Amino acid sequence: LEAFIKQANNEKPLIFFVDELDRCRPDYAVEVLEQVKHFFSVPGIVFVLSIDKVQLGNAIRGFYGSEQIEANEYLRRFIDLEYTIPRPDTATFCTYLYHYFKFDEFINSKDRMHISDFRGDKQNIIKISTILFTEASATLRQQEKMFSHARIALKLFNDLSYIFPTLYILLIYIKNYQATLYKKIRNREFNIQELIDSMKEAYPSKISADDLRIFTYTEALLAFFYYNYYKKVDRSAKLIEYNNETRKYELSVNSITDKMNGDLTFLSIVESFNRSNFDQIELDFLLNKIDLLDNLPVQ
Repeated sequence: LEAFIKQANNEKPLIFFVDELDRCRPDYAVEVLEQVKHFFSVPGIVFVLSIDKVQLGNAIRGFYGSEQIEANEYLRRFIDLEYTIPRPDTATFCTYLYHYFKFDEFINSKDRMHISDFRGDKQNIIKISTILFTEASATLRQQEKMFSHARIALKLFNDLSYIFPTLYILLIYIKNYQATLYKKIRNREFNIQELIDSMKEAYPSKISADDLRIFTYTEALLAFFYYNYYKKVDRSAKLIEYNNETRKYELSVNSITDKMNGDLTFLSIVESFNRSNFDQIELDFLLNKIDLLDNLPVQ
């Protein structure tokens, strides 16, 4: 091997990259490490191991059947120089994933850019993803998986469809992180107030003043579309009611985000939906796409 390197590599080192070793079977991972060790004494051979040390340590302890094995000491037999790649900023990574999966092909298409309601969709996708992923401490792989899911499901929308980006991403997030909650929403097991209260499981524990509006708006969207979806099960369900004495609409539920304004912002958003063409949209409009149950739109 040493002679081969000198002849074929112009005395440059021969570098082997071993990736994802921590994701292999424990016995296989340990076997690879032990085999690699035999080449350490050969000049000109370098091994670069791309690993998650915590997971590989678990594999080592699993292989030897003992939690007493000091995995870091074991790995020092193989690793001379260690370098940890810094974790990217979540907002930066979400922006990267947005472009990597080519969301702009749909979100910022020429036809959509002529409609003012759609112009904030890109910013809202990145912002809500960043907040939710940060709250959940989502791994890079989990973030990538959710963006991939969102991009695939996006193909089921017509070119000029509303996608309600903050609610769309929130529901995908719930499907991946709170599967039981998602199933209950899908099966209409909550009444409207129970649905709103259940968002305490999905929303950040602390919402900044800057982010309050986006979460109140998303909460109102969810409640409004769920109401349209749920009233087939319970015809007596109410989201807002008109008070003949005050001549104003009043909420039949309580918001979990709009406490500072006494639900007035939440109410005004719901009222605006009631006056718009949103009043015919049911939550399964989004759920069917997220679950990949809709047919592809005819182009």
